[in-house]
Amino acid sequence: MTIIFPNERSISWNRYLDMHWTERAKEVIRVKTLVKYSLKPHQRKMFFKRVNIFITVYFEYHSQDSSNICAKLYEDGLKGVVIFDDNPKYVGIVATESKVSKENPRVEIYIEEQI
Repeated sequence: MTIIFPNERSISWNRYLDMHWTERAKEVIRVKTLVKYSLKPHQRKMFFKRVNIFITVYFEYHSQDSSNICAKLYEDGLKGVVIFDDNPKYVGIVATESKVSKENPRVEIYIEEQI
C-alpha cells in the first residue's frame, strides 16, 4: 500500500525536539489528522500482520538527512487507521529516505506486509 501526501513537509527531529511541548502536541495532532483524513474509506486496508514501513520525503529544494525525518509521527498516525498497532508485534522495519522533487514535494509512505 502506498499513501501519498502532496505538499507535505516532514518536520525534522532537530526542529521537533526544540519545540515547546505544546507545539509538539499540535504537530502530533496535525500529522495524525492528515493521515486519518487523507485516506478515503475504500482506500483503507487494515494490516493485522507485521509490516515494514518506508517513508520517503521529497523536499522542494534541499533534502535533509534521512535520519532526521520524524517518522514516528507518521507511524503513530497510521496506528488504528491502516496498521493495527505500532508495537514490535505489528511493525518491523521503519525506514526513511530523503529526496528532492522541485515539481512535486510530498511525503510517500509505503507499507508492506512481512512474509
